[in-house]
Amino acid sequence: MPDLRDFLSRFRPAGAPGGARAGVPADRRRELEAEVGPVLALLAGTQAECERIIAQARRDAGRLTAETGAEAAAIAADAARPGALATAWPRLAQAASTGELRAALAASAWQDPGQPTPRAIRLGMRARWAARIAELGEPARTWAAGAAALLVAGERFASGRPPEPAVMGGALRLLGPAAAWAATPGELAGSVPVRARWVLTGITTPAELWRAETALMAGMERDGLRLLRAPGLESGTVLGAVAVMACHAWRIRAALELAARGGTPAEAYDELG
Repeated sequence: MPDLRDFLSRFRPAGAPGGARAGVPADRRRELEAEVGPVLALLAGTQAECERIIAQARRDAGRLTAETGAEAAAIAADAARPGALATAWPRLAQAASTGELRAALAASAWQDPGQPTPRAIRLGMRARWAARIAELGEPARTWAAGAAALLVAGERFASGRPPEPAVMGGALRLLGPAAAWAATPGELAGSVPVRARWVLTGITTPAELWRAETALMAGMERDGLRLLRAPGLESGTVLGAVAVMACHAWRIRAALELAARGGTPAEAYDELG
């Protein structure tokens, strides 16, 4: 069916009768092609460039997917390789005395705890653990420094014993020599580096040290979740997952301890966040 404009154009004024050429209906379709055709021709190159960019993006996405898959497979292969996850624990479990246990620790990455007593071994391993975590860099170094400050504060103010460098050297190296002689929690906070001071903020008495532990775990969980949200698959992702799982394990341990004491006061567990 002809367009209304085409139909009406048949009745436009024509020339006077005689030798003049008769009027011819206008071809609107051809006029539009003449007007728009050059513009569309100019856009043809742009369309081709867009298609080229989309095709390249698809190729890049496929390549990145393949590379990420290969990296994940390599990590999984390393984890499954016999001995890759081996630790000193199998050898430590065979120790028949604290003396043998100390000797086994001294021959491992845990190093000598300083004394062959249960207390020295417990504190020495915790201090060495903090030192080993600090070697991973930030934010693990800040976690380790905070844990070291909490360990020294607990020994110094809750147990009433000065930290022994031979036993807790790993922790004291993160805090500085003045930490061993602090007389109050506030003095300890003022003597340690900033990366360790944050867990002791607002702590003035030994009875408040549990709040320092809560602050430590809250900071670890916050950093761990941030690492987990980061794009890509890197060591930070693994570190974040370990930190978050450690915080969950800490809460579970607290819940079990509270249950063993009759489940009260429940408000104490609520404080753990």
